[in-house]
Formats: sequence, C-alpha cells, structure tokens
Amino acid sequence: MGRRNHLATLLLAAALSFSILAASCGTTNAGQESPQQDAAAAVDTLVQDDAPGGGGGCSALAQSMAAGAASEPQAPAAAGHVIDGQFTGSEWDNAVRLEGVLTDVFVDYADGVLYFLNDWRANVQGIRPDCFNEFHLAVAGQLLTLKVHGDGRVTVDGASVEAQGAYGFGPSPLWEAPHTIFEFSVSVPEGPVAVCCMDPTTMSTCDQLVEEGVLFAIEAGSTVKVGRVVGESVTILAEGASCGAGQGVCAFGFTCTPQAGGGATCVGAGPG
Repeated sequence: MGRRNHLATLLLAAALSFSILAASCGTTNAGQESPQQDAAAAVDTLVQDDAPGGGGGCSALAQSMAAGAASEPQAPAAAGHVIDGQFTGSEWDNAVRLEGVLTDVFVDYADGVLYFLNDWRANVQGIRPDCFNEFHLAVAGQLLTLKVHGDGRVTVDGASVEAQGAYGFGPSPLWEAPHTIFEFSVSVPEGPVAVCCMDPTTMSTCDQLVEEGVLFAIEAGSTVKVGRVVGESVTILAEGASCGAGQGVCAFGFTCTPQAGGGATCVGAGPG
C-alpha cells in the first residue's frame, strides 16, 4: 500500500507540473533549475525508499517534475482508432512519437476518450495470457491503474471508467523485429494526464514488470499536446550513439532511427 501511495503522490505532482508548464517545449530532463525544485525534492524523498533497486522509472522522476514536461501540439488523428494492439491503417499517422528507453508511445484524445499505444520494443518474445502490461495514470486528481492482459482483458482500479484494451505481437512501422504492442482507450475528462508504463520484457518472466524510465504527458482537450519527462537516472545519448535497446534516450533534437545495416542510432530529427 505504501508504494501505491508514494506513486500516487508522484504522479499527481507530475500532472500539476504539466498543467502549469504546458507552454514549454522540448524534452525535460532532471536537474534543470525551477522554482518548484524544493517541492519536487520533497516528493523525491517520499519515493526513494520505495523505488525498486534504490530508485528507477516512475519512482525516480520527482526531480524531473520540477522542470515540467515538454508540450507539443499534435494534429488531429488521420482516422478513427481501432483498439486491436496494432498500428491499424492511418490511425497513428499524425501522432507525435514519444521516445522512451524501452518503448515508443503514441497518444490521442477525442470526445472524452484518451487513446494510448505502447510500442514496447523491449520484449521480442511476447507474453502469456495470464500476464499484463500495467499503466499508472494521474488524471483529475485520481490515480488509475489500468492493466492490459495477454488474453485481451482490461482491468481498471481507482475509478469507474469505460476502457478498452488489446495486446498485439508483431512488427511496427519503425521496428521490424516482432515485439509486444499494447493499446488502450479510457474515458477521461479534459486536462493534464500523466502516464507511466510497466511491462514484461520476456515470456518466461512476464509476471515481473519493468518500469519505463520516461513518464508521458498529455494535455487532453480540443487541441492535444503531448510530451515526456525523462528520469534522472536515464542516460541522455548523443548524436550517433546506439539506441533503441535500453541504452537511454536521444538528446533533444535527435531521434532513435533504425539503420539499414542493423541496430539504431540517434540522428537529427530535422526541421519541424
């Protein structure tokens, strides 16, 4: 129960930061100065003793909260969303790719529904029907725990909301090697939403969840804004560095791009 309370405190602080600093641009990293830094440090103290391995993933992001989240306007979806654990048609063509250490995330919001696709490239084996991907969402002053199971079931703790979800296994537009893909939709009001992802990385240990070191931010409304907060322990990768397999995240202005000869490296994102 202690860990859930600590995580709730962290995520709700994140949602507040997103709301206040939604006009900022770029990727926020821990260690930047901010008037909110003392408050963030206090939250960090709360979660340190509860963080797996001494601090990581969502439980180590309090320092990052001080600097706020990136906020990038996103064009409306090119097509309606189909919750099937796949990149169906053009549904995600207009979504901003939010790169994490172990995943790429795509989000959208329309008519009171948040759409979320977790392209979890860290698992190339799949999961059993009894295992699941777990999401923690801070929204409207509440902490929701949403699980997408390998058999397609979706469970939500923390509020009574409408939700759908799906698990898929296969290639995605960016990553050719088959891997796990989790997709969900959930009814949430307009406003800031913070999401943490916790996923299995192998078939044999799919009952053990690994935390993504990046927290994802959404400003839900008629204009959707998205961004991310990178945990203090996450390595920031320079141009040309190998990426995409848990090494860290590319520095601002660079994106992790698969190469023809294999592997992926951080390359310039280009204008726009």
